[in-house]
Amino acid sequence: MTTSTITEADLLPKRRPGRQSDTAVIEYEEKVAHFCSLILQIKSTMDFAVGSRGWCYLLEHHGLHKGNFDAAEKLISDCGQCRSWVIRDRNRQSMACPLYPR
Repeated sequence: MTTSTITEADLLPKRRPGRQSDTAVIEYEEKVAHFCSLILQIKSTMDFAVGSRGWCYLLEHHGLHKGNFDAAEKLISDCGQCRSWVIRDRNRQSMACPLYPR
């Protein structure tokens, strides 16, 4: 596994406090999509399953700091329960996503 030059700010999407503008929502969704694509890229090279905390340790090599493991673990769990990467898995049904309210 190679270490990339992604900064943690680029790796872990975060929202600002308060009401989000349309632009901020779109930017956050794009960052979440990038985060999920990184997870999928790493997952494609593995032959075993990893829990959300395990993903945090794997993402450490990509710039995630231990102080943000809880936030990353929550995002990974949220993404796993919604269309961010579940929709690509044909064996599971897509659910309503807390990251992409409709």
